[in-house]
Amino acid sequence: QSEINGLFMTLSSLSDILQDDGLIGQVYVLGNNSHSFNNKTRETIIGQSQEPSMLHGHIMFRGDIEYEYIDGVKLNGVYPGLAVPIKSKNDKVDRKDKQFQPVVWGDEQRQTALKYFKERLNKLNNN
Repeated sequence: QSEINGLFMTLSSLSDILQDDGLIGQVYVLGNNSHSFNNKTRETIIGQSQEPSMLHGHIMFRGDIEYEYIDGVKLNGVYPGLAVPIKSKNDKVDRKDKQFQPVVWGDEQRQTALKYFKERLNKLNNN
């Protein structure tokens, strides 16, 4: 099995654990956009000297952005149906637009969410 297959299997399991709570998990697999194309050799080059490639994924949970699916942690973000834009350093977009603003949690919210995810993962692993 390849690294990308393992990543997809993990992300699909994680994206599914909150579906019972009314959230939709959207999966994005990325590599930091740290790749380029060499026109002379016709090759795609993975990684850059200043930015190595690192395969990773994101799960964007979509639902009512005002609701606390996890007690004490409001979902935030943009409403379902609106695109969740994935930014790159080369994008020319208005960063003041709400959909480009990061969701920032405090330490307490992060710890609460982490505990919740651990409990859900343990439940998933025990089934």
